[in-house]
Amino acid sequence: MKKIRKFVTWLMLLTLVVSHSPLVYAEEIGQAIKQGQLEADYQEALEEANKQTVGSDNANHTAPAPAGQEAIPSKEKAGDAIQQPKVVAQESDAESALKAQYGEPVAVSGQEQLYRVD
Repeated sequence: MKKIRKFVTWLMLLTLVVSHSPLVYAEEIGQAIKQGQLEADYQEALEEANKQTVGSDNANHTAPAPAGQEAIPSKEKAGDAIQQPKVVAQESDAESALKAQYGEPVAVSGQEQLYRVD
């Protein structure tokens, strides 16, 4: 009788272990599915953000030239590029008149010039 009871106990223990292993696998599968969905949502959000990004292409970027040719910059293509304003070093007529009337400016700060008036 003790042998039968021991056998039944081991059989029940084995049944419990086997019955719980699909639950463990189900949890792992559920976590893998959830992770896959999160990655898919992230990729979708990333693609949508890239579509909505303004100015993502670099206007000054040139494609690499083939092996035998060198890239020659053309001035026609550079017309769309953003350029710095050109600074004019010539004096205007108003500045010339002020210098003639009052002499050299006392203080110069950027574009502002202070003249001493007697």
